[in-house]
Amino acid sequence: IKQVWEAYKAGKDAVIGQCLVTGETAPIARLHASLKGIKNANPTGASLVGFNAPAYESYNRAKEQGLNAPVSEKATFAYTTALNYLLSPANPNKKIHLGDTTVVYWAESDQPAYASVFAGLFDPEDLAEAEPRRSGAKQANQELADTAQKVGRLQALDASALMQGLDQNVRFYVLGLAPNAARISVRFFITEPFGKIIQRILQHYADLSIEKEYDNQPSFISVWQMLAETVSKKARDQDASPLMAGAVFRAILSGAPYPAALYNAILNRVRADQDDKEKRISKINYVRAATIKAYLIRKFQHQPEHTIQEVLTMSLNEQSTQPAYVLGRLFAVLEKVQQEAVSSGNTSINASIKDRYFTAACAAPASVFPVLLRLAQHHISKKDQSYFDRRIQKILNLLDVETNPIPARLSLDEQGVFILGYYHERQDIYTPRNQ
Repeated sequence: IKQVWEAYKAGKDAVIGQCLVTGETAPIARLHASLKGIKNANPTGASLVGFNAPAYESYNRAKEQGLNAPVSEKATFAYTTALNYLLSPANPNKKIHLGDTTVVYWAESDQPAYASVFAGLFDPEDLAEAEPRRSGAKQANQELADTAQKVGRLQALDASALMQGLDQNVRFYVLGLAPNAARISVRFFITEPFGKIIQRILQHYADLSIEKEYDNQPSFISVWQMLAETVSKKARDQDASPLMAGAVFRAILSGAPYPAALYNAILNRVRADQDDKEKRISKINYVRAATIKAYLIRKFQHQPEHTIQEVLTMSLNEQSTQPAYVLGRLFAVLEKVQQEAVSSGNTSINASIKDRYFTAACAAPASVFPVLLRLAQHHISKKDQSYFDRRIQKILNLLDVETNPIPARLSLDEQGVFILGYYHERQDIYTPRNQ
């Protein structure tokens, strides 16, 4: 009866063909229903499949719109109905907006905890405050509440704790949709066992882990914080590049290296920005250092013998002789020497060596460090800074400038290592020592 009804609805003029989705021979849909609820898309809806000009048509399908990509009426109704539900407020799984991409997700299970754990790992604070939104059995609601609390507290991001009571082999789906004129484009579509997706998200946080600047900073950096650091705080539009945002999200879920665009954007901000407390602008901060570390870890993860690997740690590596890392450490000490000399006198500092020389030192250290070392001796002579004098000498011994001159140029990867060395040394300098 259903088959007769579907054939009747298709009408006598229906085109019969093989459906690209099901493989069945059935009436082909000429028009696909619009999808609503996608950020920045047409409020009245936009189509995922549709052809409205000869330039987009082929195989003699002129003026036949959806017939150019044959999908049966049945499959068309199924996918548009399901997607519109996932995009609607009726769906208890909160949509994720990343740039211009709207992300929906679901599991092959009616247990809501799967989606809650996934969403919570991207926005744990929001999840921790949320109440279970799905009515039903008390046990299901209690499991959802318990899961929300686990993710909200982020108890060492223990996979076994997060997966307690859940089947790691359940299939999980993540779909990213973005507007494209009057159409919808698929930014990414990832389907994996739930356990594998959770492991990749946890690995993402492990790659980002680095010593914090302040105790009140979040232990786990969100995707939104990473992307925000690629945009100037002075820009009118604070949205990150849509393509880059989608690529970062895809890299997290697939375990692939982060896009080079993310790394380059962070380096550009380090070069362009100057510290400004009033505008809350920091040239090198916790999130930027963590992002640089994570990018380099993913890039060199299959090259364990590479010299860069030894410095991609959470805190200072005092034994490393990697030139770019050692130079970054040296710059942090020289900056501290200047600050101590200025604070001891009545003079004020208009621009620190960080403001004037950091970008040049990061890219072309051989032309800058001789000048900085001479300035440091001048600053040390103004105030007894024997501790920092010894520290400078200790770092220079690691560099071994007599046999290995200071590099004239640093590659992009080495510039990231320089920034990490600076960040690690700076954090170590300001860490209180036990008396």
